Amino acid sequence: ILRSLNNPCPVISLNGAIIYDETGHIIYTKSMETDCVFRIIKQLKGHDLNYDVVTSRSVYKVGSLNRLLEIHEASSQSVDLKLLANGIENGHVILMSENKLYHLVKEEMLDVYKIVIYSDNVPFLEELSCELRETEEVEVTSSATINIELNAVGVSKGRALTYLANHHGYSLQDFVSVGESLNDLSMFQS
Repeated sequence: ILRSLNNPCPVISLNGAIIYDETGHIIYTKSMETDCVFRIIKQLKGHDLNYDVVTSRSVYKVGSLNRLLEIHEASSQSVDLKLLANGIENGHVILMSENKLYHLVKEEMLDVYKIVIYSDNVPFLEELSCELRETEEVEVTSSATINIELNAVGVSKGRALTYLANHHGYSLQDFVSVGESLNDLSMFQS
């Protein structure tokens, strides 16, 4: 989108796990520890959850697409079905079982940058979020009442903004941050 506007700029993605420069080249990445990813996948198993595992290769979706749509509808969050279908068609989004995902991450040694867990059971998500916060290897945040977002410890939009400011020789006072979710708070606190 930015290229089409003829306005190249750096991009902070996946809550700061990957930062791109103005030319689209990656200038920073921080993935989750593989052992931590395995523990989280095991912890999620058996809870009938939908979740995404975002890797260097693709977004792996675990759970039923119909259930994911129900979760989003219950919270008034919309899913761009055209974008999702396009992602599936192009192989950027892959539907997968928990067991297959576990083996894929183990065998392929994929870099996992983010895990997003979805549920319309908000009390359960709050409880799970508290449990996951006890894991010192992850940052836990959210962008909606229906999700929990996990990144490697030290990854946040605020830290990414600080990195970009330092990388370009700017002060954080030269930046304006805009956001509407908990995963944006770190930018305001920077």
